[in-house]
Amino acid sequence: MIVPFSNYRIYTLGPEYSFSDLVARKLYPESEILYMKSNAELIEKALEGEIILVPCENTIAGLVEETINKIKGEDIYITKEVLFPVNQCLGGLKDSKEKDIEIVLSHQKALEQCKNYLNKNNLCPVETSSTSEAAKAVKDSGKLNYGVICSREAITEYGLTLLRENIQDYPDNCTIFWELSNREKEINEELPVGTAYMVNLKNDLGPFRKFFKHIYENDINVYFLNPWQENRKTAGEADSPPDLLSYWFLIKLKAERNKILGTKLERICDRVKCLGNYNIIDFR
Repeated sequence: MIVPFSNYRIYTLGPEYSFSDLVARKLYPESEILYMKSNAELIEKALEGEIILVPCENTIAGLVEETINKIKGEDIYITKEVLFPVNQCLGGLKDSKEKDIEIVLSHQKALEQCKNYLNKNNLCPVETSSTSEAAKAVKDSGKLNYGVICSREAITEYGLTLLRENIQDYPDNCTIFWELSNREKEINEELPVGTAYMVNLKNDLGPFRKFFKHIYENDINVYFLNPWQENRKTAGEADSPPDLLSYWFLIKLKAERNKILGTKLERICDRVKCLGNYNIIDFR
C-alpha cells in the first residue's frame, strides 16, 4: 500500500550546514529538520517510521558504502532521489592562510573527492562524521594549521575563513541523496520517475551473461548500474574459495516498477530487492 505523506519532519546528517542539511533545507523549507551523527543511525530512524535524507553516491567518490550496506537487508524504500552539485571548499581559522594548513578534517567521501588537492599540497587528511562536524572541530581547535573541507555555507556559519573554493578533483562534482522511508510514497507523475533494484549474482559467468542479456533484450532504460563484491565466507574461515564470492548490483531504471521485470530478475539472480518507485529531482 502506498501511503501519502503530510507535512513532516526530516532527519539528516548533522550538525547544521552539512551538504545533507543544505539539500534538506532546499527540499523541505517548511519542515522541521533534525540531525543524527551517522547514516547508520539515520536508517534506524527510517525503520522506525521517520523520513530521512542520506547520501548514497558521489560522481567522484562512488557509492556511500555505509548507506548501501545498511539498507541492503532492511525493509526500506527510496521515496525521492536528489542530484545536488557539490563544490568543496577549504576553510581555516580567521587568521589562517592557505600555506599554513597541514592537517585537513572532513568526511571520508569529501576527502576522497579532493585527493588531487590533498596530494599536491602534502596535506594530512583526518576523517570526521560529516563536513560540518569537521568545520565545528576546526573552529574549536584554535589551531592555524588545521583546515576543513566543507561547503561555503558551513565555513560562513562556523565563523571560519574561506581559503580556496572548488578544490574537488573534477568541476562537475555531484552527490546523489535518497529520501528513505519504511513505506512507499505517492509519486508525482509530472516529475521524472525511477525505480531501483539491488540484485545479487554468484561469481559465475552464466548468471552474469543471463543478467546482461535480459537487460539488453527487454530494452530496459538503465540510467545507473554499479557493482560491488561481497564475500560470503562462513565464520572462522581465513580465506574464501571463489565460489563463495558474489556480486551485488545497484540498478536504477527510468521507469515505474515492473512486476514482470522483478519476476524475471528473481529467476536469474540469487537475491533481488526492489527499493520502490521515486521521483528524481535534479538541482544541478
